[in-house]
Amino acid sequence: MSPSSSQDLPEPRSSEDEDQPSQKVQDTLDHQSSRLKQATTLTKEVSSHPQAKEQFEALYQQIKAENGDHAELLKQLWEELMISRRSAIFWQEMSDVEKAMSDSMAQANIQLKQNYLRLVQEQ
Repeated sequence: MSPSSSQDLPEPRSSEDEDQPSQKVQDTLDHQSSRLKQATTLTKEVSSHPQAKEQFEALYQQIKAENGDHAELLKQLWEELMISRRSAIFWQEMSDVEKAMSDSMAQANIQLKQNYLRLVQEQ
């Protein structure tokens, strides 16, 4: 190798130089991920939807400042999640009402059968 070719090579970088920016990015991503998990957890109860929306909106604004395209995609996914959660809650409530009605009808049917048996025995 000629001496001039060794001078053209870039100086080796220390692993600290390479890890520092990527560690900072990773820490930011971890923090954003944690905030998103908190917001999605709050969507499970209707009463906490305003708080979930508030937390998501703050996260959305931060991500939008860093990368608008990612933020818009995240917002679309958030809206779909909220629609899904509301739908799931609605159908769960419908199921609970149906179960209560079914239980009530079953109890009424048992009561009618018992009354019929009493009447038959009395005659």
